[in-house]
Amino acid sequence: MNTAPPEEEASQERTLYEVNLNIQYSVRLHSLHCRLFERLRKITSFLTVISGTAVVGALKNESIVLGSFLGLAVTILGTANLVWDFGGIARAHEAQRRRYNNLMSEAEMTVADADRKRASIAADDPAEIEALRVVALNDVCRTFGHQDGLEEESFRSQFMRAIA
Repeated sequence: MNTAPPEEEASQERTLYEVNLNIQYSVRLHSLHCRLFERLRKITSFLTVISGTAVVGALKNESIVLGSFLGLAVTILGTANLVWDFGGIARAHEAQRRRYNNLMSEAEMTVADADRKRASIAADDPAEIEALRVVALNDVCRTFGHQDGLEEESFRSQFMRAIA
């Protein structure tokens, strides 16, 4: 990946290999986001169903305090899933991943065409989690043998790697 400052980048000629690395990075980044948000959707849905079942059981046993607490948990989890729409975010990242994969499969592109198309796709990228950017970059660098391009992963990046 070309990491030169913008003023130096104009004087350096990029190769299709570098453009491909940028596209691979985007594919990996959106894959990580998709997995993370899909897992969040499944976890919140699962906990909502379990909490709802527990509410019914608690109220049947006349445990008003426990039933109220679990009812609050159902409300919070269900609201979080609706407000943040984890499934919708996962679908948006999956759609972007597909667009980048389609770009990668196009043959006979010049560097300028590939960069223009990549920039056009990137304009529609959904919001990203910064900690996953480092993870995606390091994954692509390792895949293509660029050990010199690895960045240090913070605790937050390591945590996100574990859950995404």
